[in-house]
Amino acid sequence: MQNLAWITGLSFLLSIAAVRVLIVLLNRWGLKQTIREEMPEAHQKKNRTPMMGGIGFFVAVIVVTIVVGGWHYPKVKLVLLIGTLSFLIGLVDDLSKFTGKNTKGVGARYKLIIEIVIGAYLGYFMNRQGVAPDMIKVPFGDGAWSMGRLFMPFVIFVYVGTINALNFTDGVDGLLSGCFLVVGAAYIVLIYRTSDPALVPLLCVLCGAVAGFLWYNTNPAAIFMGDSGSLFLGGVLAAVAVVTRTELFLAVAGLLFVAEVMSVVIQVASFKLTGRRVFRMSPIHHHFELGGWSEAQVSSRFWLITAACSIAGLALFA
Repeated sequence: MQNLAWITGLSFLLSIAAVRVLIVLLNRWGLKQTIREEMPEAHQKKNRTPMMGGIGFFVAVIVVTIVVGGWHYPKVKLVLLIGTLSFLIGLVDDLSKFTGKNTKGVGARYKLIIEIVIGAYLGYFMNRQGVAPDMIKVPFGDGAWSMGRLFMPFVIFVYVGTINALNFTDGVDGLLSGCFLVVGAAYIVLIYRTSDPALVPLLCVLCGAVAGFLWYNTNPAAIFMGDSGSLFLGGVLAAVAVVTRTELFLAVAGLLFVAEVMSVVIQVASFKLTGRRVFRMSPIHHHFELGGWSEAQVSSRFWLITAACSIAGLALFA
């Protein structure tokens, strides 16, 4: 436990230092967020806030993992590989917003194709393990379901769904950072009690790094994580769920992430089919903003909802 506390603290401090350097550099280079006109009025004052803060906690995670020797475990390697590939997708997307002089970045269809390929690789790796790779854990006890031939599509769905859900959640100061910390902490408890303990130090490093970023990301944010950060966190979370066969736990603990992505799906489908919107704006955190909640209220209340969902997940699966 002392070692876990030490590496968490080291990751936290390194992330604080790395993100601080990033803020200075990004301001100097002019790599700042351009707020779209359709965003809530309160967001317009954030125009020209530095972005790509995810680079800071990504570096902290990689450096601390190498320093403490966690890189030697196959599952840790896989999780970090999937996370790094996801980070690179987001980084290219972030950079394209400046080189292409628009705020949309890389086209959605191109990102989706790459995400499907990465998800397929994750499923392929698990299939090669040979020890009931298609089994997923179910609530209460040691029960499991076999996915059979649906295993590969299921893994792709989990990966693509998770990284996009976290990407949609990143829209209010401190929202995604805080929610990830809650789910990450729940995963530490779950894995420590029921699964491969080799992943626990990595999750501690991740939580420490994200907490360091949150130091600057609370309202009013001094920096945004950008797609590089949100896709990295989504890729890591999806990979952890797949390698530990806890995809259903992630669905419960991360129910808020599910709500965020589903609000977008429902909004788009409703508008295309009926011409009407279900929410004031999607993702759903903007719906509550336009309903009168401040950003701080949205973040803190969504943190609490995520904490309740994480507790429920632990009660069902731990």
